[in-house]
Amino acid sequence: MSARSDLGTLAICAVRYALGRQSYMPSLICRIVRGLPLDGQDMGTIIHDIDEARCSGALGADCSRRQWLELRRVLDERSSTPVTARKRCRRAVKK
Repeated sequence: MSARSDLGTLAICAVRYALGRQSYMPSLICRIVRGLPLDGQDMGTIIHDIDEARCSGALGADCSRRQWLELRRVLDERSSTPVTARKRCRRAVKK
């Protein structure tokens, strides 16, 4: 594996750890991930994970939710194949 792909793997793990946490971690991870040189596959995985958490109501508190959705928007814009259509949730989103 290359250093760049290792960085992407670490970013995915960090996002998965921080999703739904009610601490400083979501803010920190969103800021760090936003500045990383991720490839399209890594960005797609993170977007998918954010969508899954959104559908299950697991994005955390309102402030964290806004940060995750902003990170999703930024990654979607950077991706060479944007995931512009939001994933449809199979069940109602918990607020």
